[in-house]
Amino acid sequence: MDIEQKVAKKHIVNIVYGESIEIRGIVCALEYDENIAIFKLVDNVLTIHGSGFDIKALDIDSGVAVVSGTVSSLEYSKSREKQGFFKRIMK
Repeated sequence: MDIEQKVAKKHIVNIVYGESIEIRGIVCALEYDENIAIFKLVDNVLTIHGSGFDIKALDIDSGVAVVSGTVSSLEYSKSREKQGFFKRIMK
């Protein structure tokens, strides 16, 4: 079974006093450093901005990630499927 089928379409984000964040419903972690964490959700991408980030837990099978650090903003964007060269120019 595909991981995207295991994870529910909805997700949950819990921010605790701006010092840690728990995300449920992730498919994978795309990028991470001390100032940014990017997670792919089933139908979009969640970007977390802040400082002092440290991933405390990451369980792709259950779709849960816990990041400690100071959270300053969250940003959602549509996930982009990779397209072939001809598909892009034919738009």
